[in-house]
Amino acid sequence: MGCHRGKLVAATDPEYESRIQAALVGIANGTHKTITVAARVHKVAQQTLKDRSMGLHMSRRDFAESQQLLQPSEEEAIKDWLAHESGAAHPVHPCDLHSWVNEISGRIPGKHWHHCYLWDFLGANERVLLQHQQLQI
Repeated sequence: MGCHRGKLVAATDPEYESRIQAALVGIANGTHKTITVAARVHKVAQQTLKDRSMGLHMSRRDFAESQQLLQPSEEEAIKDWLAHESGAAHPVHPCDLHSWVNEISGRIPGKHWHHCYLWDFLGANERVLLQHQQLQI
């Protein structure tokens, strides 16, 4: 096993998560007798594997999903509402968006959350058009 450990390997190695999953399966089905052996065989951090087997640690992807303000179905409802409002030529005020998200998800969005959400909601062509319009003003 090389000198790379922890976050460095997890962030730079695209196969790291699959190796951890393979090691966990090996521990569960008895292929590997100990966590130490499984960590060596699959070239993963022993502490991460131990924490993962005890349920104390989650993958970066799972953690990022748990931090999302909206579930995919809730996000679709927001997108439909935004599309309806834009089709009716009714500008959406950030306060309206915040209150609607709070009503749907039960969580309060951050102060500037709407900037990022609307930026992601707009397509690449609309972003260019929006920037061009702002430059002319």
